[in-house]
Amino acid sequence: MLFMGSIGNYIILIAIIAMLVFLIRGKVNRRKDERLQKLQQSEYKNRLMKEGNKIIVPFDNCKVTTSKSYTTKPASGGYRAQALNSLLDSRNAEVTTQHISSTVEVKVKINGSTKTLKSDSFPVGKETLLAKLYMQKEIEVYYDVHTRDYFINLHFLD
Repeated sequence: MLFMGSIGNYIILIAIIAMLVFLIRGKVNRRKDERLQKLQQSEYKNRLMKEGNKIIVPFDNCKVTTSKSYTTKPASGGYRAQALNSLLDSRNAEVTTQHISSTVEVKVKINGSTKTLKSDSFPVGKETLLAKLYMQKEIEVYYDVHTRDYFINLHFLD
């Protein structure tokens, strides 16, 4: 008999099962929220593509801006290795990683005024993004005049 013991063992078992149910439920809810968010974004893009004004922007009116950020984390994975590393003069204490993200700024003429619209950021370098934009030659921008929402169609980057 596996669980023949005191009432404390049953309480611990119930607590462990409750925690597992809580963790699994949280994971399922998080995935459901991610799917819902992707669905809402695709519906938003589809609505703008149907109802918005399609503006074709040449490559010359596009500007790529790049931002860099750095993150630092311990070089060794576990606490034991970190402790040994600190005892041995901290030769490999930290690893720094550089993250590059680029955005596309598009100048568009809407109702006689020039507006600058920015795209979402992409984890691509400036030169790579410029080369892909140059090969594409033009970008489609969908703009809703009433709500001032816009969508820059950069499907060729996927």
